[in-house]
Amino acid sequence: MKEGTVFASRMTRVRSPFSSLLRTQLKVAYGPRGLSDKLGLGRSKYAYVYVALLVLAFIPLIGQLYSAGKAMAAQFVAIGQPGLSVLTSVAAGQFIVFFLGVSSVMSVLYYENDIETLLALPLRPAQIMVAKVVVTYLAELLMAAVLAGPFLVALGVQLHIPEFWPYMVLVLLSVPAVPLALSLLATVVIMRSTRSSRMRDNLRVALGLIFFALVICLNYLNTSITVKGPEEAARLLMERNGLIRAASRYYPPLRWAALALTADTPFGRLAGILLFVGSSFGALGAVTALTQQWFLGGYTTEVAGYRKAAGRPRGMPAIGVGRKATGEGRDGIPVATASSLAFKLRSPAVAIAVRDHYMLVRTPNHLLTVLTNLLVFPLIIILTTVTGGGQLSALTSGLSGYALDVVTLIILAAHAFIVSGNQVASTCISREGRSFWASKMIPVPPKEQFKGKMVYNLLFAMVQLVILLASSAILLKVDAFHLAVIAVLGALASISVTAICMMNDLVNPKLNWENPHAAMKGNFGTLVAMLFSLAYVVGAGFLVKIMLSAGLSMPIVYVLLAAVLLISGALLTKAASSLAEKRYAEIEV
Repeated sequence: MKEGTVFASRMTRVRSPFSSLLRTQLKVAYGPRGLSDKLGLGRSKYAYVYVALLVLAFIPLIGQLYSAGKAMAAQFVAIGQPGLSVLTSVAAGQFIVFFLGVSSVMSVLYYENDIETLLALPLRPAQIMVAKVVVTYLAELLMAAVLAGPFLVALGVQLHIPEFWPYMVLVLLSVPAVPLALSLLATVVIMRSTRSSRMRDNLRVALGLIFFALVICLNYLNTSITVKGPEEAARLLMERNGLIRAASRYYPPLRWAALALTADTPFGRLAGILLFVGSSFGALGAVTALTQQWFLGGYTTEVAGYRKAAGRPRGMPAIGVGRKATGEGRDGIPVATASSLAFKLRSPAVAIAVRDHYMLVRTPNHLLTVLTNLLVFPLIIILTTVTGGGQLSALTSGLSGYALDVVTLIILAAHAFIVSGNQVASTCISREGRSFWASKMIPVPPKEQFKGKMVYNLLFAMVQLVILLASSAILLKVDAFHLAVIAVLGALASISVTAICMMNDLVNPKLNWENPHAAMKGNFGTLVAMLFSLAYVVGAGFLVKIMLSAGLSMPIVYVLLAAVLLISGALLTKAASSLAEKRYAEIEV
């Protein structure tokens, strides 16, 4: 009798296959080892301590967001439109999820190295998909909460509504649901529909960019207040929360979120929270149920090959035949690739640049990440100009003198920051993954390899600069002189920012990644590189402020700033080259 009781109790403790899978996935993603890998700490036991320190480091940023949210909430409450604060913060949180959506979901569902193992276990595809969606949801939830949370808290302090705080938690928990559902639907459809095409990689990138452009359009329309005339605008302004109806015509969940926290009556707030939470998780559940039967239709052995051949660009020449002759290692990577290219191109640096290009474009996830980073700024400018009826260009075309110089400096600072955020330079080592051992073995000195990577990263920066110049000329009507100033100073600033980003990746590269997303958008080092670059930009701006305070004219300021950027760029490039020679010998894979 006693043995039967013990056996029965053990049976009750046996987990279902899905719960075991979900627990394992969460442990791998957010356990000490998983967090150590994400943060580039290797197998450190102090991952949670490091996370706590990072939280403390971000407190000033969160404080700035809270201050901005407090000012915004005060203005909206004063005019009787508190819902606009909720609408803006929720839309911002959902946009960041959209921005990371397709590449994140594509990596987690199709490029993780555990897919084949999970398929061999007694698990249904739906269970695998749901577990991975849950893991992705938690990561997206954190980013959305950091962006939207401070604004909502600032609003709640001013409204004094009792149920605001529990409803706010529910709103934040629901923010990633709809954008993640749309990203999931787009990813599965793209992967399945392009499976049999010989140009599947190009098609996936193109379709991903189309989806990204649609997302930006939708997000802009969701937050744009459209009224038929001044009479309607005045009427909506006189009504409490009247403007949220005009700002959420195309996307009702934003209006429901605003009503959940700012409606006049408790019943209105209850109805709003039920509608927002229900529609958000209902959409995610419906899309998951619909796409789980298509999930494996987008998985191919060719997708798995991207993980196993991390670092071997397709179509690149190799020397010899067979593993020993080509120098292939455990991942099947030709060690002689760069040497072969250097012989043909007669330049080791150019060979490294070409190799980096192949390594970037061979994985659709990496290429899609880079292209979305390049296009996000011009798309926003285009939408602002088109939907605003040319008001933005009309405003900037009337600027002259000091005001136009200020706009020029702002565009220059934006370019420098965008270069740090395009994640090409800040992942130049991390993208090689476990195949970095090949870079250590090829007969190309680290300084030459650094030179080639620097050239390639600067080419991307120049592409970004050309896009920015075209946007400024066509849409903002910036004159030729100031365009030339932006071009020269932008090119010089790109050198320094690129060197900073490359040094950060040399110091702490993330080589042991499990999917392509982890090497770029999932690489915490890119955020650190952006912070260092931002500090450099702020320092340059402070120097400009000092020169203006000294009474120097703008032409002289431009010349002195160019000299500072040139000297600092040369010094940072030299320091990065010396660091590369040192770190190439120290880094172990």
